[in-house]
Amino acid sequence: MVILACRTPAGSASGRISRKAPSPRRQAADIGPTAPTEDRHTSLRWRPGGWRDLPVQQMMFHTGVSVAADLMLVQNHRVKSTHIDALAHWSSGDEVYPGRPRDQVVTAGGVTFASTAAFAAGIVTRGVLLDLAVEEPLPSGYAVTSRDLEEAEERQGISLDAVRWMHHREVSVYTGDRGDAFPPLDPDGPSPLHGVALGRMAMPLIDASQLDDLAALCAELEGYSFPLIVAPPRVHDMTGSPVDPVAVF
Repeated sequence: MVILACRTPAGSASGRISRKAPSPRRQAADIGPTAPTEDRHTSLRWRPGGWRDLPVQQMMFHTGVSVAADLMLVQNHRVKSTHIDALAHWSSGDEVYPGRPRDQVVTAGGVTFASTAAFAAGIVTRGVLLDLAVEEPLPSGYAVTSRDLEEAEERQGISLDAVRWMHHREVSVYTGDRGDAFPPLDPDGPSPLHGVALGRMAMPLIDASQLDDLAALCAELEGYSFPLIVAPPRVHDMTGSPVDPVAVF
């Protein structure tokens, strides 16, 4: 299942994110699971290639007074935590969209362009759910094609008012429980979502969403289009951030 949203002109640090806000409605579906609570106290052990699985860390402060406090360390691109990727997260060669040198954008002091600062005001846009696995889950390693999206669109009776998918339909944000295959299906080519959509089309990605409840609600209401709200914390100069996307009905 995937959610697609509508766009704004490309070339800016926010890429295709739109500023238009739809009218709120009555019911909401939370589509962003938080990191599993059992990971809070897991010790942090680095291993080569293991950055994608680093758990959430919690450090308690004993203040000595009647105030409790703690510190949370979050790996913003963890595969099991819902998060949004800023455009600076991925580069094409030595450049970050729209062609800025990576070593000038991604620095030891933070990200200087196309960071999470672009999402500081939040995202409110039109979302459309496309359910690709109505009868049964897609098999592991299945490569989703434009035809799969078109069949879902026809099945649900939804028109996105554009000629071709993603780029040609000017989708602004993508989230889904299907992402880039790891290891990649084509080791010699760029990853479709991160390498092309994020790095070359300036389409921010929301990774690791949980969409089963949303799909059930859409089927019950017989409506697959809704206002989509994403409100990241206002922490600037990062390559990504935890988020809790909400679909409103």
